[in-house]
This record gives sequence, structure tokens and C-alpha cells, in this order.
Amino acid sequence: MHHKIPSYIALQGACNARDLGGYETPDGRTARYAFFRCESPAGLTEADISLLLGLGLAAVIDLRGRPEIEREPGPFIDLDEVTWHNFPLFDGNLPPHVRESGNMGDFYIHMLESAQAGFAATFRAILAARGSVLFHCSAGKDRTGLVAALLLLNAGVDREAVITEYGYTDALLGAWVDAQVKLAGSRGHALNTRLLEANRAYIETALDHLDDRYGGADGYLAAIGLAAAERAALKARVLGGA
Repeated sequence: MHHKIPSYIALQGACNARDLGGYETPDGRTARYAFFRCESPAGLTEADISLLLGLGLAAVIDLRGRPEIEREPGPFIDLDEVTWHNFPLFDGNLPPHVRESGNMGDFYIHMLESAQAGFAATFRAILAARGSVLFHCSAGKDRTGLVAALLLLNAGVDREAVITEYGYTDALLGAWVDAQVKLAGSRGHALNTRLLEANRAYIETALDHLDDRYGGADGYLAAIGLAAAERAALKARVLGGA
């Protein structure tokens, strides 16, 4: 399964880790090992951390809320070798219409509108980082997926490649999804499994919103307060400059 995902990073304590490098843009390719994305890092082993540090990891951006961090703090909060940031992109409460429908595309629009300060802080922390950056949430799917999409789109990666990159999560998170369903069942909860999918339609909804409301990723980044020089620097960072 994983050999079909060229960006997959084999870690012992994470199943949804990958690199944002190697994607074509009009100006070249995105840089290898400049950005990593994954789910909660709570299970990472010392070998995993050594591997990431060996790839230049210098900053970790945790997109989760405080209750999630308290449940699964992870190894990076107190690790001297990296700068750890926490910019929550949502407060832990799914909007009721999303919880009922399971349509995460609506949730992505909600996040893009309600968490603009968190997105802006995330991109500024990336610009300030002195090496490679890992960003993550709990599943490495929704919050992480939006940050990845914005980084790639702003760098000039085409829409279809961004959608494909998002969809890799479905292949990698299968075991995690099964565990969530089993856990919910054991607690007597009915789980809307649509919430756990990395469905192509979800990210398409977000990309359509970016296009329709902001004229694309660059327009969105401008709207949340990133100056033209910051947006250009972010693009250069994704392409391996700066």
C-alpha cells in the first residue's frame, strides 16, 4: 500500500506521516524534507524522533486544542532540539450541522473562516523556523490537511496534485479509523464514519471556497494578514529557498 505513496515516511509510532516534497510547480518542485505532516506524535519512538531530527526538523506546530494535548502531549513539547508551537485551529466542538451530516467540507469552510488567526500564526512560525517543520493535529487529516493544501497551493502546486496528496490519508489511516469505530462501539456510541474519511469531495469543497471567496490560496493568505513579502517567502520556503 505505502509504496504507491512516494511521500510516505515510515515511522514506528505513526501511520500517517509524510513529506510535502517532490510536487511539481511552474517554478520547479517542492523541496524534499522541508515539511512533514502526521497525526498525533504521542506514539513516536526515540528512533522516529532521531530520524526526523536527522532530516533537519527544527520546529513543530501542534494544531490541536488544549484538551487534546493534555490527553496525548507527545514528545516535542519539552524537546530541546525543536521549537514547539501550539496554534489550535478549532475548539473541539464540531458544528452541529457537520456532526449530523458528516460532511467535513462544511467543517473546512468553518475552520478557514473561524481560525484565521491560527492559520496566520502557523504560517508565520513556518517562516521563522530555522529548519524543517512538522505540523500535526490528532488524525493528521483535517486541520493538518488544510495547512498542507494552503502551503502547496501557494507554492503553485496544481489543484489535482493537492487533492491527491490529501487523499493519501485515506490509505494510511485505515487502521486508525477501524480503531476509532471499535472504540466508539465499546462506549455505546454511534460514530458517523464519514467524519473519519479523507473524501475527495471534502477538500474540493474547501478549495472551491478559497477560489470563490478569496480568488485562491494567495488571496486567502492576504485576507488573513500575510503581506505580499511573507506570501512570497512562504512560497520560497516550500520550494526550498530561505
